[in-house]
Amino acid sequence: MSDYEYKDITAKLISVDTDAVIDKKGGGTYKGAEIIYKMNGAVYSKGIHEKTFEFKGDLKGQLESLKGGGDFTIHLYKKSGNQYWNVDSVENGHVHKSNSSGSSKPSYDTGVNHAAEGQAINLAVSLGMVKSYSDFSKSTIIEAIKNYKDIKAKFTQLWDTEEKQEQQAQQEQPVSDDDIPF
Repeated sequence: MSDYEYKDITAKLISVDTDAVIDKKGGGTYKGAEIIYKMNGAVYSKGIHEKTFEFKGDLKGQLESLKGGGDFTIHLYKKSGNQYWNVDSVENGHVHKSNSSGSSKPSYDTGVNHAAEGQAINLAVSLGMVKSYSDFSKSTIIEAIKNYKDIKAKFTQLWDTEEKQEQQAQQEQPVSDDDIPF
């Protein structure tokens, strides 16, 4: 079992400030970089403490190379059990890393279809399981995934049934060799 967890976030970049003063959630501030991005209709920010650049020397250059208004991918990691995700690297575009080190650390790419992930989240909000995107917990995420899979299966079944009925109706219509009604 790995000591670290990894995830990728692909979003629309709004801005990057590599010389920011960032507000802490519990009060106070720290110096570093701040990424502001939009994902699934909501705006988020990610602060990176200036000390991070001491052991991730390429990160500041990566941040400066991001193109505002375009898609970018932020690669995150955290020690298992920790609450906060740390920035490993950032890249322009939609990019998924894979862990090729051969260690027990999981791959960055979870194999999850991100479009389906978004549809499950939107369905959960539409069904009133949560009031907003920030209200998700592990249990509501699991419930949202189950609901999405159930509805997707029913939709697929009904879609296939409807297609078959249409095909049968077309096959049962009499074929006419000419357009004379008698």
